[in-house]
Amino acid sequence: MLVEMPEVAWTGQVFHQRAVHVHDPEHAMGPDTPYAHPFQMLGPFISLLDSLQAAGAANVIVILDTPSLAADGLYAPCDGVVRQLPGVFIDRGRGLRLRDRVLAGAAPVLRLTMAATVRQVQTRNLVGILPGKSDELMVLASYTDGTNGLENNGPNAIVDMAQYLARLPQDSLPRSVMLLLTGGHLAGGAGIAQFMDRHKDDGLTQRMAAMLGIGQLGALEVLPDSNGYLHLTGRSEPAALFSPRTPVLRAASYAMLRQAGVAPAFVLPPANTGGDGSAQGAAWPVAGQTFRAAQRLPTLNYVKAPTYQLSYGIGTVTQMDYRLMQRETVALTQMLLQLSRVPYADLRKETAP
Repeated sequence: MLVEMPEVAWTGQVFHQRAVHVHDPEHAMGPDTPYAHPFQMLGPFISLLDSLQAAGAANVIVILDTPSLAADGLYAPCDGVVRQLPGVFIDRGRGLRLRDRVLAGAAPVLRLTMAATVRQVQTRNLVGILPGKSDELMVLASYTDGTNGLENNGPNAIVDMAQYLARLPQDSLPRSVMLLLTGGHLAGGAGIAQFMDRHKDDGLTQRMAAMLGIGQLGALEVLPDSNGYLHLTGRSEPAALFSPRTPVLRAASYAMLRQAGVAPAFVLPPANTGGDGSAQGAAWPVAGQTFRAAQRLPTLNYVKAPTYQLSYGIGTVTQMDYRLMQRETVALTQMLLQLSRVPYADLRKETAP
């Protein structure tokens, strides 16, 4: 089966029309600014695979509307589902040539064989507690698996944040802080799902006042040229801080963006408030499968979605602004401390849609 996967192209209007707050003093991302990133194809791609499998397709060749260097190493669909549908990605140029030969009745006969096994493995969730004045918990979360060094650099920042918080006197922390680093993020959020399910009835999740998830800190905007080569644009990658409809959380989110000086940046509501936290019913765009919305835990999620986010094994050292990452880390720590002083009930006072 040969199918074309068109590029899902947005503009900045997607952010501006939903944003609660915008921090973009230099107007780097206006409503008409193009925004096309690989993560946007995940939802349609998952639906396509499921429909092909249901129809009995034996295999699939997926033509991506990208140059070869952008198609190589793409890790998708990231939902942790093992389908009986072997397939391969090909780039725009090769795909169009293949499509033309198929339409002309001159399709080549070929066989691709991949020796592979499917087995169940165990990954570990890493959990730590920094004791505070209260047994209530502020949860600082990220994940330990990812496609490249920038896509999952949240744990790097959390180690720094934890070292600072551990040096503070215990009575200066209004709440205890849980450090939660989970596995299986790119397998449908398996790690966080297992953790929440395991502790849903033992009182632990009820002690959680709020959760702050972080990732992709310091990311610079990198876009491909017509040949697929990635180039720095000189701007920061647009950032989003997703927040429930809770005034105190939204105010803290906006303050964090301004303190860090990250721009363009947006405070956004969750896209699917009724989502179950799964990859297909994500409550948060981009990293939607990370947090189980069914727990109704007040969750802030600071993320970016660089072009190379789903590109396996590429170098990202030169695609980061380390001073920006430092500012983000400091501002996120300050926000965590600020919210740890907010009463439990106020963290759950959502306004009407």
